[in-house]
Amino acid sequence: MNRSRKNVGKRNKGTEFVNSFWESEPFVDRGLERVHERTAEIIKGSRGFIRPYLEEMLTQQGKMLRPACLLLAFHAGEHGGGNEDHAVDLAAGIEMIHTASLVHDDIIDGSSVRRGESTLHSRIGNRKAVVAGDYLLARAFSLLTGLSDENISAEKVSDRISRLCESEIDQDSEAGDFSISVQHYLRRIGGKTASLFSLACYLGAQAGKLSPMQVRRLSKFGYNLGMSFQIQDDVLDYLGSRTDMGKETGKDLREGIATLPIICACSKDSSGKLAAMLSGYPDLDVKAIINRTKELGGLSDAQAYARRYLRLAEGELKGLPNTEAKMILQRLAQRLSSRRR
Repeated sequence: MNRSRKNVGKRNKGTEFVNSFWESEPFVDRGLERVHERTAEIIKGSRGFIRPYLEEMLTQQGKMLRPACLLLAFHAGEHGGGNEDHAVDLAAGIEMIHTASLVHDDIIDGSSVRRGESTLHSRIGNRKAVVAGDYLLARAFSLLTGLSDENISAEKVSDRISRLCESEIDQDSEAGDFSISVQHYLRRIGGKTASLFSLACYLGAQAGKLSPMQVRRLSKFGYNLGMSFQIQDDVLDYLGSRTDMGKETGKDLREGIATLPIICACSKDSSGKLAAMLSGYPDLDVKAIINRTKELGGLSDAQAYARRYLRLAEGELKGLPNTEAKMILQRLAQRLSSRRR
């Protein structure tokens, strides 16, 4: 197998890698450790006030799903190929884009907590946090587009990131509008979340020199997995607790964001009671709205959509060779479908 395993399993004394989500998957955990180390190297090159805050953010990384998908897509080929160091760089770039988007989201939303910790802007102010997020984006683009690989389309990378930004703009501009359609919502999360999962799988598959058909299947897998993940995340905003989610339940409602549970519930609101409750935005009785959404079946309807996208994701994997990476992707899809945070 033509793959570099250099530094796999080696600990970086300065920033010990810990990710409990992947403890049962050592194959992934080793790869993500390398991504973590590569990200730490990049952050060390930052200047001024930014570096200590970025180093602190590095220790608070979440599940690292997107770089994990990229590395698994890289390894999903039957015979192997490509340069693993190259894949690690791409995975680091994907994770930095995701982290930068979270920093900017928190500023826009005015969120004070992320993953149970104080958000960056709440500690250092909006201006410095914006600069930190911009720095991450700049370095990420450098990684994703600066590697010489004729198989990877810089245009496709740019298009997916543009979709992410455009969807965030749409969501922010529509705050307080709970009348949007299911299709509008699906397009929004397709750009906001699914596009980055899809890009991660595309980059990994291309870097691993998989066949065009396998690249397409993995890209579609990533897209459908991202759709299912985001819908489930939106459902958990109605079901989870601050302890489970690291944020307050009903956060989306408070910010005026229409997600699938409320959209589905509104479509069944023949009495107009829920619509009347929502018309009072921003002064909402969030607890009463959540209860009404549950009564109308909004959560169960949204969960049905999440399961549908999950089945589509799993279907794309059937056309891939039975590698260890494929088995892990199958287990990942199942784990995400039943998560509580």
